[in-house]
Amino acid sequence: MTPLVKQYDGRILMIDEQAHEVLGPVHGRPAVSLRAPDGIQHEISVQDFQFQVSIGNVLDPETDGLRNRLPNAEEQFEVAFRKAVIEQTVVLEAEGVTWPQRLLIMRERFEQDAKFSKRQKKFPSERTIQVWMKQNLRHGVHGLRDRTFESGNRSSRHDALFEEILYDILEKHYLSSDRITETLVGKLAAAQYREKCRTEGIKPNPHGPKVVRRLIELLPHYDVVKRRLGSKEARRNMLQAGKIQLVESPLERVEIDCTTADVFCVIDDAGNVARPTICAAVDCATGLIVGLQVSLSSPHSLLVANTLKEIMSPHEEKFFKKHKIEKRFQAIGRPLAVVADQGSENSGDLIERAIKTTSFELRKNVPGNPDRKPFVERLFRSINEVLTTLPGATQSKEIAAKSRTKRAMEEARLTFEEVESFLQKWRFDVHAHRSQRRIQSALRTRETPWACWTRLQEDHLVPEPPTPMELKQMFFAGAATRKLHRYGIEFEGIQYSSAALRKLFKEIGSGQEIEVRFDPTNILEIAVRNPLSGEDLFVGAKHPELPAISFDELRRLRRKRNPDPGEDLKVLDILDGMLEQHHKKPVRNPGTKHRQAKRAAVNRRADQAAVDDARAKEQAARMVAEQEAAPKRLRRPANLPETSKRPE
Repeated sequence: MTPLVKQYDGRILMIDEQAHEVLGPVHGRPAVSLRAPDGIQHEISVQDFQFQVSIGNVLDPETDGLRNRLPNAEEQFEVAFRKAVIEQTVVLEAEGVTWPQRLLIMRERFEQDAKFSKRQKKFPSERTIQVWMKQNLRHGVHGLRDRTFESGNRSSRHDALFEEILYDILEKHYLSSDRITETLVGKLAAAQYREKCRTEGIKPNPHGPKVVRRLIELLPHYDVVKRRLGSKEARRNMLQAGKIQLVESPLERVEIDCTTADVFCVIDDAGNVARPTICAAVDCATGLIVGLQVSLSSPHSLLVANTLKEIMSPHEEKFFKKHKIEKRFQAIGRPLAVVADQGSENSGDLIERAIKTTSFELRKNVPGNPDRKPFVERLFRSINEVLTTLPGATQSKEIAAKSRTKRAMEEARLTFEEVESFLQKWRFDVHAHRSQRRIQSALRTRETPWACWTRLQEDHLVPEPPTPMELKQMFFAGAATRKLHRYGIEFEGIQYSSAALRKLFKEIGSGQEIEVRFDPTNILEIAVRNPLSGEDLFVGAKHPELPAISFDELRRLRRKRNPDPGEDLKVLDILDGMLEQHHKKPVRNPGTKHRQAKRAAVNRRADQAAVDDARAKEQAARMVAEQEAAPKRLRRPANLPETSKRPE
């Protein structure tokens, strides 16, 4: 019997280079139904499907052209304008301002705003703003981006005549009375619409309950409640809904925070010690740790961004091997809401870009109210309880933290890497499989976090993780223009090339200015805008042995090594400059000896990781080259005719 799906999906899943149609989630069990190229239906689990999404094997014919395209400056400006209009609309709506007054107030404000006054387009109408709000809720930042570059690829639209009739009925009856139901509105609109089509000889378009419900969803929720129930009752209902939040499904609410670990670890050969920083994210519905990053540096936006990225991307096999994790699993997806505090590490351009790219809501906590983040605060208590068993712990059951600091520094024996591996192994092998108290669980169950996650996956569809392209957009914030040449593109003294870029050169020739996007924290890859299709090509550096340093560090190296600006910056020059520490920004106030030692340890570990990664890539490239250059062994064809010896 063919399984029933909850809702048709329509995307494509690539399996062994074959396109399988995604039919949708199956009713009654955690599976996704697929249709193979030969027409046979089959299924995969929801967890496997989420993993395929995260590695980029699930393609959407409608939106991938938009998602696989880094926005240019003009598109970013338009998205920022639309986002600002939505925010102003929500504020004025909460103040009880009517739509005509809202449009007048916003038009005047935006004309006087120096940031948006240069916008040449006409100010949007009420209907346009409602559509923007709907698209923002459904698709996040991608819903606000202009799709005019896809001209010619038009999708079907609602019947304008039916919309006018329905909105007239909504305005007269539905918004002003709490006794008129959605069903009755639909029946009245359908009757008037069919009569209008009959008199004018028009063939009716879809006008059933789904169309009515979809058009009503375009209306701002608070505006509808206020008009139907009155301002006082609506405000009370909205405040109550904001105070009481029910968490039922995985990744519906994720709490994230940073803290200093209650343990000292050895950071260099001289025996200097320091306390590492832990950034953790916990899923409130299940109690599962969905992100954990350990660093020697103080809390900063890059650490938080990497933790958010970990929530939405699978762990590689080398991660589990490095930390000797036995009970391996993948718990990935796109959070609906992330709750954080007011710290500076939770703001800035990088965090804002992560929010816009991956389309989740960031809720800032009120200062001095840790009870608003109970799950992550409880998690840190559990982590610090475990750390008290390690040598170098800053407190124990007998001695408080302040009284044990000096003894902890003397007892520290574990390196930073050993402490990191201990925490990651505890996260997967112990915490995920330890039962919670019912009173500490959002769902009031005694299940283990991983068992709860597995069970809820059967009842709720976990939000799909972003594609690899979307995760890259979190960090590709820089923009520039460069000329395309036969050898590729030279950017900041580094040459970049790929097969796709060479194909583009054959199509458009050399000397043309092309838009380039780059990740300021990594020189290994840039994004090149294809002027013909509008898509972005991710192009790697020609030299695989380049270290993964930032472009700021690269510029400091160039100034210090003083190479010829017209020449390609050699890899050896970069590595030699790193050994001499020319790539680090000079520190005006070095601070105490302990702080200097900690800063040096952070820099040394970052440099070593970059060099090790470069050597691994160089070794892999050398093995591929040797394999291609090796002589191929000749084999005797199977159908070679037998030869007979001639008589002497």
